[in-house]
Amino acid sequence: MKKDFRTLFPVFLLLFVIACGSEPEEPPLEDKMDVLIAYMEANADYVNSPDTPFFINAPEVYENLGNNHLVIDLRPEEEFRQGHIEGSVNIRPSGIVAYFENVIHPPAFDRITLVCNAGYESAYVAMAARYLGHENVFPLRNGLSSWDASIAEPYRLAHISDFLVDKLETEDKPMRPSGDIPAIMSRKNHGYKLLRERIVDILSGDLSGRFITVHEWLEDPEAYYLMAYWPEGSYRRGHLPGAVRYQPRLSLRSDQQLATLPTDQPVIVQCFAGNHSNFATMYLNILGYDAKSMIYGANSFMYSVLVENESPGVYFAAEKDIFHYPLMVSE
Repeated sequence: MKKDFRTLFPVFLLLFVIACGSEPEEPPLEDKMDVLIAYMEANADYVNSPDTPFFINAPEVYENLGNNHLVIDLRPEEEFRQGHIEGSVNIRPSGIVAYFENVIHPPAFDRITLVCNAGYESAYVAMAARYLGHENVFPLRNGLSSWDASIAEPYRLAHISDFLVDKLETEDKPMRPSGDIPAIMSRKNHGYKLLRERIVDILSGDLSGRFITVHEWLEDPEAYYLMAYWPEGSYRRGHLPGAVRYQPRLSLRSDQQLATLPTDQPVIVQCFAGNHSNFATMYLNILGYDAKSMIYGANSFMYSVLVENESPGVYFAAEKDIFHYPLMVSE
């Protein structure tokens, strides 16, 4: 007996309407830390790269004004209006990803320089830009403190100090035993999409909590896990009480000492001048750690030790680091 498909058509139509009208199921939230860290370590692995920290110096920026170099000023609009590099554009950190994706074509520029007052916020954001694939992005070394003395005075110069030089320790403090690493809950499955999601979330928030001064640490040092992000020789010459040494460009790999960092306590990353620590802090924040960069680094508590024992690049000094270039004022 032949079936009359005309009688079945309404059934097929009903099933089609139901299928088209139903919403696709949203993927479940799952821990994607393994996907994220595998992607980051396989693609440039900037925090562990010999090319990190990466900076551009004030003379190179100044000499290329008007050329194919873009300068992005990350500061609040009022500070930008009071004095900025000629030709620079004012984009807050929360708008950087959208600006790169929707407004400019980043590879078209020879260099993209990020600037702030002292260099720590611009280094932090530059690390995020590098992980998103923008290899021509550089932070201005020491920020606008290297451009003009009027900015250096309340920022870099005001935080030069030796006030803890007689409190330094020289003994090694052991790392914690390896333990859990943070969970990264997401519906994304692709490494880049997961990374972008993390970076957008971080830059959309209040970045002030990503940085800390040595004075703030001193208010409650036991509340933090203090990382001295230093070479061994510098660490043994003297470090903050309780600081644990981690080797730059190595220790933060997943197959090294990353898992020794606590997930239940804020981590402070401290380096020489508060420059390298910003790159490491962004990396750790992406991975879900509550990490903070100690701004101004050892310059803010043992300056004379750095001047006597380290290379000039790790301490800020007016005579070598301020270039007295002009700032433009907006009406």
